[in-house]
Amino acid sequence: MHGWHHTGDIGNLDADNFLYIVDRAKDMIIPAAQRLFVEVENALQGHETIQDCAVIGLPDDSGCERVVAVVQPRAGRTVDVAAYRRS
Repeated sequence: MHGWHHTGDIGNLDADNFLYIVDRAKDMIIPAAQRLFVEVENALQGHETIQDCAVIGLPDDSGCERVVAVVQPRAGRTVDVAAYRRS
């Protein structure tokens, strides 16, 4: 995209050109016939095995979006992915 990488995040550069991500442009993921908000991240971050996470929407075959979570486990812990997967 001609030198730009569009992430949907909102940020700013300081005087030393350090980039700070401060928000996201879109706080809603729209899967088929549902509206899921950023509260999904809050729920995941409340789990004892998860240190941090980001929930994003990726295009699916239906033309909508599917929910994808990127998680960072707490030190020494593992995350049971199957426990969070929606069938």
